[in-house]
Amino acid sequence: MGSTTRWVAGFCFALLFTADICGGQTFAEKRALAAKALAELRAKADAGDSKAQSKLGQRYYMGEGVEEDFGAALKWYRLAAAQGDAEAQHCIASIFEFGVGVKKDKAEALKWRWLAVAQNLPVAQYEFGVMYQYGDGAKKDVAKAMEWYRLAAEQDHVPAQCALGCMYRDGFGIERDRVESYAWFHLSAETHQLSKKWRDEVAKKMSAPQIVAAIARSALLRTRIDAKAGK
Repeated sequence: MGSTTRWVAGFCFALLFTADICGGQTFAEKRALAAKALAELRAKADAGDSKAQSKLGQRYYMGEGVEEDFGAALKWYRLAAAQGDAEAQHCIASIFEFGVGVKKDKAEALKWRWLAVAQNLPVAQYEFGVMYQYGDGAKKDVAKAMEWYRLAAEQDHVPAQCALGCMYRDGFGIERDRVESYAWFHLSAETHQLSKKWRDEVAKKMSAPQIVAAIARSALLRTRIDAKAGK
C-alpha cells in the first residue's frame, strides 16, 4: 500500500471513528442512556403503571438490560395482569404452557389465556385457534378453530391469516376453497415471505378469473381490517 493510499485509508477510519463518538454516541453514553431508561421504566412500574410493569417483565424474561430472571418476570407480569394488561396475561399463559421457570400447568395457562382473549388480544385468539385445530388442551373442533383464527386475522394478525390460508388450501375439516386460500395468503404475504410462496403455489391450480376474484377478495379484507383498526 502506497503512502497516499495509507493516508486515505487512515483518514476514512478517523472519520468513521469520529462520527461514532461525535456524530453519534459513545458506548458509555449509550449505556448511560439505557440505564436511565431502565430506571424510568422501573419507577413507573413501582408506581403501578401496568404497561411499564409488563415491559419490565419482558425485560427480565428476555434478559434485556437486566439479568435474565424468570421469577422476576412472572412477578412483574402478574402485577400488570392484575391491573388488566392483556399482553401480560398472555405472557403468563405462555410461561405456564411451556413451563418457563415454573412447573407446566395447562389449566393455569388456559385460565390466563381466557383473560387475554376476553380483552380481544389477537395473539391469544390465534392460540385458541391452534388449540382447537389440533385438539391440544381442548376437544378438536375445526369450526371453533376457524372462528378464533378469523377473529385474530381480522385484527391483522399475520399468523392467523396464514393459518386460514392453509386451512382453505388443504380443506382441513372444511371444504377446500382456493379463492379464499389465495385471498388470505395474499393478505399475509405483505409481511410473511412463506405466505407469498404458498399463495403462488395455490395460484398454479387456479384459473385467471379465480385469481382476479381472490385478489378482489383480499382487497376487501384489507379494507375491512383497516377500517376496524381506524386507519
